[in-house]
Amino acid sequence: SSPAAGDLVEQRVPCGPRARAMNRLLWRARPQLIRSATPLESLRGGRLLAGLSLGRRLRGERGLAASPLGVHIPEDRLKEFLQAEVSFFAGQEPRSISMRQILDAATPEQAAALTHTELPIRFAQRILQIESLPGWETSPELVEVHKLYSRTFRDLRLVELDVNNLEPFTEVVHTIKERMKGVIPSLAMAMRRGQRQGAFSEAQMTEWLDTFLLSRIGTEMLTSQYIACTTPNIKAKKNRKGIVDQVCDPVSICEQAAKHTKKLARQHCSLDRDVVIEVEFMDAEPRVKFPYVPQYLFYIMVELLKNSARATVELCAAENGRLEDRPIVISVGADDSQVAIRVHDKAGGIPFNVADRVWSYMYSTVKSDNA
Repeated sequence: SSPAAGDLVEQRVPCGPRARAMNRLLWRARPQLIRSATPLESLRGGRLLAGLSLGRRLRGERGLAASPLGVHIPEDRLKEFLQAEVSFFAGQEPRSISMRQILDAATPEQAAALTHTELPIRFAQRILQIESLPGWETSPELVEVHKLYSRTFRDLRLVELDVNNLEPFTEVVHTIKERMKGVIPSLAMAMRRGQRQGAFSEAQMTEWLDTFLLSRIGTEMLTSQYIACTTPNIKAKKNRKGIVDQVCDPVSICEQAAKHTKKLARQHCSLDRDVVIEVEFMDAEPRVKFPYVPQYLFYIMVELLKNSARATVELCAAENGRLEDRPIVISVGADDSQVAIRVHDKAGGIPFNVADRVWSYMYSTVKSDNA
């Protein structure tokens, strides 16, 4: 049960400077009610409160913000609150988002609860991850990404989650999706410049980006699931739970990806005929089906096929060969516990001298003048 007014709640709390500032501000703001050391904790059911709903926007750059409990907080104090919140949430461990969790969050209320819990942790950790890079303040792209993540964290903490009225929270999630579209190009530019300037090694960059982008995948999955659950769709299928198709057909997805890749190859390479892409699968009934996100599988397959198609086209051009003699083959197989998809081409493979660099974000076989 929630603590009564005047009760002292003992909790383990972070002791960094942001947390200490947060605790001081809490006591100044409402000493007769707030006794919890957890940042922005509400007495109502022990839930984290936002301090300000979207319906109660800040009045001016330096104005006062009114919380749901009626506490008026100056803008500069609110910034200190949120800085302390970043430290608090960054210290928590985000859950790995499994397919089961996404399937279990199939209603707007369930998806909202999962998203509202997990997103602040991920955005807070990415904010501190950017700040951990030496000299990040001198990189315009990193400064911009830091601002985007800080603004997003603020929006998430300043909106109340009301299951009876999800519209304000839905507005925030849609804004986040739109806002984050330019993050990857900005990061790529920042990392490329940092590498040229010798700010960090390729190994350090790869490790940093692995952590950042893995979290981004989870964030993308959470927001997409929430939007799918809250957006009316007259064409919704009975086997769909948000973004997940419980009977996803990998053969069909591979065929769609092959068709799309052929079109891209024609346009990009100015071909007068299609690259040959064949799809092999087990001749069995029923066809392989498994729970997955169709749009993610389609994206993965297109990226793999684009790589094979470009290599095939370049080799055929160099050897004056025919595309028909070098088909790209997709093989789909499964057993009772797993689904396997293999892409096989005849374009020469990966040279041994670059095999240890193929997983680096900074490695590319594209000519520099076309990059």
